[in-house]
Amino acid sequence: MTALRSAARTAQVDLTLALEGCHTGVFADVIRGGELRDTLAAVRAQAGAASGAAQPALQALVPVLDNAIAVQAQKDGFNARVHTWWARRYELERQYLAAPENMDLLNACQAHYETLQVIWNNFATPVIPLVAALWTNAATAGIVFDLPQRIAPLSGTFDQDGEQAIQAGLDDLDTILNRILQETDSRLR
Repeated sequence: MTALRSAARTAQVDLTLALEGCHTGVFADVIRGGELRDTLAAVRAQAGAASGAAQPALQALVPVLDNAIAVQAQKDGFNARVHTWWARRYELERQYLAAPENMDLLNACQAHYETLQVIWNNFATPVIPLVAALWTNAATAGIVFDLPQRIAPLSGTFDQDGEQAIQAGLDDLDTILNRILQETDSRLR
């Protein structure tokens, strides 16, 4: 995906992908991470060449993009951990389906399922202050979000509600990062 994005960018081609599958958001994250880094480089270059009122306005975008890149990096790490989690989940389920009478396998499946909450909490805990800084820096740069903050650690028994909370938090991050990218790109024009 990185090579495809790079080739499209080098050829100055607009790239539109339609992906359908359980984990296709990872591809969007890879592309968005590259776009955030490229946008930061462009903002720094334009801010260095700008004068007057344009320079501080562009400079205000630098901490916003720095924060967005840090959040995306955390999300990339979460994606890698979840990818490993899914691989193990599929393996356990395959074993259990081959021997459904084996209660040890059923218990292993359940125990593994519950580790997703730990993976989420290990992600949410450091990302919450990064998002708070992002919102503050974005507001300073004139980018305001009208979005509830649903990124929070989970507690208690992990179940379908926990899965939905994770998805809501990830959706919020996607919305925030896409908005940052859209807004900063538009200010470069």
